[in-house]
Amino acid sequence: MRTAPCYGRDGVEGFAVTSETVAGRCRLTASGELDIATISDLETPFEAAVAAAPTAILVDLRAVTFIDSTGMALLLRMIDRAGALPVRFRTSAAIERLLEIIGLEGRIPLAEDDETGGS
Repeated sequence: MRTAPCYGRDGVEGFAVTSETVAGRCRLTASGELDIATISDLETPFEAAVAAAPTAILVDLRAVTFIDSTGMALLLRMIDRAGALPVRFRTSAAIERLLEIIGLEGRIPLAEDDETGGS
C-alpha cells in the first residue's frame, strides 16, 4: 500500500509561464500553482522582461489556481523591481478576494479591462 507524502509535489498541477512582446508591451501569462516550488518559474521571465525594457508589463494570473505566501511576496517584489516601469496584474475573482483578505488589494495594480499587454 502506497501512502501519500505529507509534503511533496505528487499530484500537484504543473506551473507554466508564456511571454510575448508586441509593440513594446510585454505580457507574461501564468498557469498552475504559484508557490515556493514555482516562484522562480515566474520571477525569471519577469526579470528578463524588465531587462528588455518594454514600455509596460502585464502579468496575467487568471489561470493561476493557487498562490501561497511566497507567491504573494513575489508579486510585491515584481512591483518593486519594475520601478517606474508600469506593471499591471490581471487576476481571477479568487485572487482578487485573496488580495482583499490579506490587505494587499491596494498594493497590487490591477489591469483595466481594456489593457491587453502584448496583444
